[in-house]
Amino acid sequence: MKKVIALLLALTLLLSACGGKENAYETEPEQTTEPPATTEPAVAVPPTCGEPAPWKNEQVTDFAIRLLQKSMEEEKNTLISPLSVLAALSMTANGAEGETLTQMETVLGQSKDALNNWYKEDMGKGSDYLHLSNALFIKDDPELTVSESFIKTIERYYMGEDYASDVVRTLFNEYTVDGINQYVEDSTNGMIKNILNEIPNEAVMYLINALAFEARWADPYNEYAVQERTFTTEDGREQPVELMYSEEYDTYLEDGLFTGFLKHYEGGRYTFVALLPKEGVTVAEVAESLSGETMNDMITSRWGGTVLTGLPKFQTEFDTEMSDVLKTMGMTDAFDPYKADFSALATYSGGNIFLNRVIHKTFISVGEQGTRAGAATVIEAAAEAAPPEESKEVILNRPFLYMIWDTETNTPIFMGTFMDAQAPGTSVPEDAQEIFYSPAEDPCMIEG
Repeated sequence: MKKVIALLLALTLLLSACGGKENAYETEPEQTTEPPATTEPAVAVPPTCGEPAPWKNEQVTDFAIRLLQKSMEEEKNTLISPLSVLAALSMTANGAEGETLTQMETVLGQSKDALNNWYKEDMGKGSDYLHLSNALFIKDDPELTVSESFIKTIERYYMGEDYASDVVRTLFNEYTVDGINQYVEDSTNGMIKNILNEIPNEAVMYLINALAFEARWADPYNEYAVQERTFTTEDGREQPVELMYSEEYDTYLEDGLFTGFLKHYEGGRYTFVALLPKEGVTVAEVAESLSGETMNDMITSRWGGTVLTGLPKFQTEFDTEMSDVLKTMGMTDAFDPYKADFSALATYSGGNIFLNRVIHKTFISVGEQGTRAGAATVIEAAAEAAPPEESKEVILNRPFLYMIWDTETNTPIFMGTFMDAQAPGTSVPEDAQEIFYSPAEDPCMIEG
């Protein structure tokens, strides 16, 4: 399938049973009333061509920033999807009890009921550009009894009205590694393959979130706007890089530690956020300074002039096992075979259920996005606009921090650091610049 920019993520939580083996579903009385839930947040009015919505989801952003801070590796490119991690962990929290649940809610920044409502109201519907899917794979073992109330909660909040790409109650055996890999591959349009090599004997359940983000720039780059330049790493190494130049309007960002800009995607809901540390400031110091509040202040107080920008063409693949990261954030009992309490999820006669691994994989490709007719019309109209007298400049020719931001829900979809222009896999294949999707109507397109 053709794509100009594809950000893909598959996150799998592997739950294991300590001390034993391995499905019978627990039979519970049918509920006569809906499960209690916190007040559901109001749905934001969709922004107009990249305008930010009234601030919400500050706790989500706080978690996202803390997760990035703990996941960053010095001098290495990093890419995480806080949305995917939070979705998978929010599903899992519905099975936790006692201190295990308390720790999870503390790390995630909200109660499980609030997280359920957040996902259903803000993220569950997805969009033309963002496709999410969730799945449960449960071991076929008579010693495992899964709570029906847990299943019903997952169905209610995390499975969309169209279950075509969602999986509930799929039993697995020794052949299911292929089934899980196929599910993830299908859910990410073929971009992430073989997320699992094998299923350990102690595994009893997988909770999976997969997402794909694919969108064109509202103002794509012309071929002549791409130029060979030099990228300088934090340790002073000079590397060749292709910079894509453009003028952006009303999107300049500045703080005591960095400058930056927004570049909107077609349709206006999503935007690329780039933060360039000022001279003498590191990417880690910028990341450490961020919070949900600072992100709100930054995005809502943009400068209204013109900014000359230079964005590298790049591609990044990232995979990690996140259990140690989550432990350092305070979620320790969930991974302890003896302290974990997932009694609201399932019981296992052979031992105690705990989290064994959190497997996280991401992919991003950023480029000029081809030359389709609609995009060419946008480029011409924008290039002809008269700039104001004063302008700023943000050229990303040294390490920077970036995000894919949902302006309608104020949710960071992806967050990453670009540290090394010569890391394996950073070059962008030519066919990655082709567009595979375009909406029928786009209020942000300028017709020529």
